[in-house]
Amino acid sequence: MLNAARIVISNLTYHRWLIVPGRTDILFREGFLKWPGQNMNYLKAVFWDYPQFTDDRDLGLALARSRQSSLFFWFLTRFLEYGRVVDVFRYFRIEEIAENLSRLRLSPYAKKKWQRMIEVYDNSQGR
Repeated sequence: MLNAARIVISNLTYHRWLIVPGRTDILFREGFLKWPGQNMNYLKAVFWDYPQFTDDRDLGLALARSRQSSLFFWFLTRFLEYGRVVDVFRYFRIEEIAENLSRLRLSPYAKKKWQRMIEVYDNSQGR
């Protein structure tokens, strides 16, 4: 049995969500019944405030243009701080992360996480 609930998204907008009793990990938006993670743009978690970078093609072009500039470090910092590991490895090599980790301004949690990732993944590549 599904229960309907109203959730305030902003001061002006209300959406109806369907909640599956006993399953706190499943929320279905009415009219868009699908499991979380299907057709989801995970770049929105990294660039919630820069929608121009949530398109994979546009982001790839911006990264290619910024490789030799300080903007590259901004992209890398955003990914390491807010992105999923799989997305970071999609856009950056482990060597790039290892070379630049010490100069990036990251939270203590993110820095420790990526130091461990470098230790594990750099060693797994025969280094």
